[in-house]
Amino acid sequence: MSDEKVAHHEGVLAACQKCATACIVCAGEVPCPDCEDAHNCCLDCADVCNLCVALLSRESALAEKACGLCAEACRACAECCSKHDHECCQTCAKACTECADACEAFTA
Repeated sequence: MSDEKVAHHEGVLAACQKCATACIVCAGEVPCPDCEDAHNCCLDCADVCNLCVALLSRESALAEKACGLCAEACRACAECCSKHDHECCQTCAKACTECADACEAFTA
């Protein structure tokens, strides 16, 4: 792998790890009953991000497909969490958007 490809690969890994962490924190806080949809979306997103990290880490042939799914999950979670004014939801939405951007760039 070229140095540029390695750096990009590491950026995607970092974005996925950051997003998974933000999603777990957000899902754990669920500050109001109106956020139940965000809670489930966050758990799904964290699982997909962790899958993406695992596949990227071992340079699996499925990593690119996982990144596509990860981008989709992250966009859905960002949309869901951005509807809520709670700090954890806003932090999660930002991390999800950054992760989706990184995964989409990786699969482009």
